Amino acid sequence: MTKFIYKELEPKKLDILLKTKLQISRKKSQLLIDNKQVLVNSKRAIKRGQIIKKYDKLEIISFLKEENFIIKEKQIKILYENNDFLVIDKPSGLSLEEKSSPNNPVIWNILKKQFNISNFFLVHRLDKDTTGCLIIAKNLETQKVFWDLFKNKKIQKEYLAITKGNWVNKKGIIDKNIKRIGKTNKYKVNKFGITALTKYIVLDFSKKNNISLVKLFPFTGRSHQLRVHCNYLNHSILGDKVYFQYPILEIEKQILRHQLHCQKISFFVNQKKFVFEAKIPLDMKKVIEKIKFT
Repeated sequence: MTKFIYKELEPKKLDILLKTKLQISRKKSQLLIDNKQVLVNSKRAIKRGQIIKKYDKLEIISFLKEENFIIKEKQIKILYENNDFLVIDKPSGLSLEEKSSPNNPVIWNILKKQFNISNFFLVHRLDKDTTGCLIIAKNLETQKVFWDLFKNKKIQKEYLAITKGNWVNKKGIIDKNIKRIGKTNKYKVNKFGITALTKYIVLDFSKKNNISLVKLFPFTGRSHQLRVHCNYLNHSILGDKVYFQYPILEIEKQILRHQLHCQKISFFVNQKKFVFEAKIPLDMKKVIEKIKFT
């Protein structure tokens, strides 16, 4: 982590200041800002052109290097595979979008090379930095089967999350509609939104760090549902750079992604029950160990 106080009299744009101070390209300085890894006076910087004035305090949580975005094929762990679908343990940093870029590597390119198959069919989504169980169909017929299962709530998912604060109720159901914010890719709780239901169970709490370990069970599959619901209750998921509350905890400044993992998924297909579990990823395990839950 890099910290410094701007002491020049003349105000300067954030991206230009970072370029000069860190001796990196302007493109990389903008990437730091875009990935919410720059704090100005303990608040996340969201604009590249934010004006920095004398005595403003800056913190750079970590440096982004292009090699950080290179996801090797061996990192895609297969939990199960048959002729119709596969279940993978998705690592963080992989997007489900169609277009690839240095800071947005997509999962499809890697899977196509790994399996020598031209097409895969999306069944459901995990956010780019969410890890864990992901079902992928190998043909349109199987994709439709899984879509029907999700539509009829016949697929159960369990997530593990590290969240801020001490939950008053140790278990319950969050029944709050979710709506997209304008034309952005962000969402919020709104009574005019789409129905969204999440069950939660608090597993542990660290009084020293004011952080909880929580199991989340989504009954619906809205975009960003778990992250939005937790944030709405003032228990944002640790490391979330979009849905969060201040202050930014010291431990968060060392975390590159939100701490959310799809740990288990289960369903019936052709009268056969399937249950898959993905181990807690190493980065999340290290955070849990550092917090030292009692």
